Amino acid sequence: SGRGDRGGVGIEQMIVGSVLLMKAILFLLVISFFNDTATTEIYTLSLHDALPILTGSEIVRVLSPCLTIFLCIIFNRLINI
Repeated sequence: SGRGDRGGVGIEQMIVGSVLLMKAILFLLVISFFNDTATTEIYTLSLHDALPILTGSEIVRVLSPCLTIFLCIIFNRLINI
């Protein structure tokens, strides 16, 4: 029809189809990887070892400076309105 379409399939439809196909392949790979019990257990143990376990007081100590800075920024913006 002069627009360069391919049998009624537009480039947008081809892109959407390709993205859906890639998502389906990725989903199947993830499912097949984590379907193995030993793999899942090893991954979980590795993740547990890699992440720090913080108590309540440690969380407050870590987040307190961030919260203070955030509140100062908000306060300064409110004053300068």
